[in-house]
Amino acid sequence: MLKRSETKTLGKLIQEYLESIDPLHKRREAMLLNAWPEVVGNAIAHRTSRMEIKKRVLYVYMNSSVARSEIMAIRHSIVKALNEKAGKKIIEDIIVR
Repeated sequence: MLKRSETKTLGKLIQEYLESIDPLHKRREAMLLNAWPEVVGNAIAHRTSRMEIKKRVLYVYMNSSVARSEIMAIRHSIVKALNEKAGKKIIEDIIVR
């Protein structure tokens, strides 16, 4: 049985299905990850230890608390810029760890 927090709308399920059959989806994710230094700048990019995309959320692992705070402050504009670079809405949010 699904918990209430795990329920999804029909629209969300259809979107996930279409993404799963999109042959360019993984390539777009890779383009988005490669655009990270260009979007956030070299100073923050060098403090990024790892990134991954899961369920339309970009998880960014930082080795600097200052850089982590900077990313959190401007994360919505970063999401927008990364999606524009990828040419499609790939991520909806960023979680910084």
